[in-house]
Amino acid sequence: MQIFFIPEWLMIISYFIGWPIMQLVVAFIINRMDDKYFQPNNFWLKTRKWENIFYKKILRIHKWKHHLPDGASTYKNGFRKKNLESLENDYLNTFIIETGKAEIMHWLEILPFFIFGFWSPTFVIWIMLGYALIVNLPCILTQRYNRPRLVRMNREKLMKRSVSMSYDKKGKIKIVKDGPYIVTGNIPLSEKKITPKGKGYVYTQGKQYEDQETYSLCRCGKTKTPPFCDGSHVSEGFIGDESATKDTYHDRATVLEGPELDLLDDDRCAYARFCHREEGNVWELTLMSDDPDLKSEAIIAAYQCPTGRLVAREKDGFEIDPEFPQSIEILQDPQIHVSCGIFVKGGITLESSDGSTYETRNRYVLCRCGESKMMPFCDASHVTCKFRDK
Repeated sequence: MQIFFIPEWLMIISYFIGWPIMQLVVAFIINRMDDKYFQPNNFWLKTRKWENIFYKKILRIHKWKHHLPDGASTYKNGFRKKNLESLENDYLNTFIIETGKAEIMHWLEILPFFIFGFWSPTFVIWIMLGYALIVNLPCILTQRYNRPRLVRMNREKLMKRSVSMSYDKKGKIKIVKDGPYIVTGNIPLSEKKITPKGKGYVYTQGKQYEDQETYSLCRCGKTKTPPFCDGSHVSEGFIGDESATKDTYHDRATVLEGPELDLLDDDRCAYARFCHREEGNVWELTLMSDDPDLKSEAIIAAYQCPTGRLVAREKDGFEIDPEFPQSIEILQDPQIHVSCGIFVKGGITLESSDGSTYETRNRYVLCRCGESKMMPFCDASHVTCKFRDK
């Protein structure tokens, strides 16, 4: 409703000045918000099942979207979205977030149309609404069309990368009968400490060991030169019979189904406690995964578990397990005053003492206290036997 009366010439000028000012204000706010608000699984940005067919078959967005202007050029450090310039995962992740920002931005740029009614006749409000929809709605639809395609592309790239990397990796761990782990392939070795942070945990850096092509890691827990073997397994009469099954992870794992995320769990626990986050544990978070923030927390809690026990799975079947570079980390747990297992990362082959191999996985933890009932894997016995390597 018009409450201010101004000359027509001033009214017209206000239209040309008002829209750019409002657009700049919206852009300023959006570009300073945290990226977590623009994740593709957030409620407003999530793709509904009917959308892909509607956009492709009915609106045929792929036929005309390239005619739309790219507003990124009007902003400093703007991210150009008109053409795909790279297939790198970091670039695709950024592109996905930017489509979310652009969509929310265009929705917010529609809303102020009624402001002009304060000093304009009623019919102007309808004109302004029409203008706002014509200018913004095609851009909104284009972002919603592009985003799921980018998400699929990113996932496929990650899956192909995981497969290709698994063939290229040369690292290997050989289990010696009643003896150490022989590591070959120049695998980096370091120490990490499990450190409390809020209600969760993080890894902090410990020792860095010199790179070696081959080295032996203690498996009996009696060495005087930890983490390396010094032959103590012989004098101690260590028996390191392997009792763990060679069944695959998917044969062992059970599935907890949440509203927007499933959780695979094979129950192998090294008591690292990364399954606990500020908002709850991974099982609770999975059951509340219809909240995008809690879903993200559940995903982080799953893939930070060093044993590989937990794997978060999207409803379309995609398993979220970020590829680690090959490395081995000797874990320490100062909070409970124990030394932990050997965190093996990046798909390093594990060969049994009988010459067979275990399933190659992105992450697993080997026992080094000599007390596990699930040799060669850690079962948290270092906690009950209060194992210290010093």
